[in-house]
Formats: sequence, C-alpha cells, structure tokens
Amino acid sequence: MFTTVLRVNFYDADPAGVLFFGNIFRLAHSAFEEMLENSGIGKEYFFNEKYAVPLIHTEADYRKPILPNTKVTAEVEVVAIKETSFEMKYTFRNEAGEFCTTVKAVHVFIDLPAWKKTGIPDRLREFLSGI
Repeated sequence: MFTTVLRVNFYDADPAGVLFFGNIFRLAHSAFEEMLENSGIGKEYFFNEKYAVPLIHTEADYRKPILPNTKVTAEVEVVAIKETSFEMKYTFRNEAGEFCTTVKAVHVFIDLPAWKKTGIPDRLREFLSGI
C-alpha cells in the first residue's frame, strides 16, 4: 500500500462548504500520480508511445464530509490485476483519521497504434503486484 497526504483547497468545495463530489476523483488521481512518480515509473506510464492506460470505470462511496483547508490521507492499493487491466482502491481519511470516502478505479492498457486492449507490460505488472 502507498500512503500520501493531500491538501483540500477552498476551490475544491461546493456551495455547502464540503468537497465537491467530483473532486474526490482528482484527489485520487493525484495520489496515483504521486505513487507512480515516487516509484520512478511515472514517465514510462504516462508518456509511452506504445500504450495508453485510460480509466474505464470509476466509483466512489462517501461516508463523512471532507472540508476545505484540511488535509486528507490517501491510502492507495491495487485490488485486482487482470490480463489487460487493473483496479485501484483509494481510501481517504480526515485529519482525525476517520474514514471519509473510498474510490475505485479500473485502468486498461491500450495498444496505441491498434487502439485495442493489450497485456500489461511485465515491469508494470511487477510494480502493481507490489502495491
């Protein structure tokens, strides 16, 4: 599991003063990017001429509000690895350590020239297996 702390800004809030529901996906992706950068494979993953890795499914469950001008801890883990795709789970906790939100995201590897699903490269499969 990879863990990071992210700041929730005022502009992330909705008129009720809590995190706008869609912004949890931005926070999840920020945690994902940080995990890849810390591992040293960020450039290989995001700027590859052979493949792309789009999201094909996302979902979120909200249990406690996340307020602006606070920090949340994001716990990032891989919950499934298949032939051409993998599923991530992000658990967000507030500054008191209370569970607030979970996000699930499924990524699929696409061969860029053919624009068809392709297998996960060995180096990335190995990396994902260790999260």
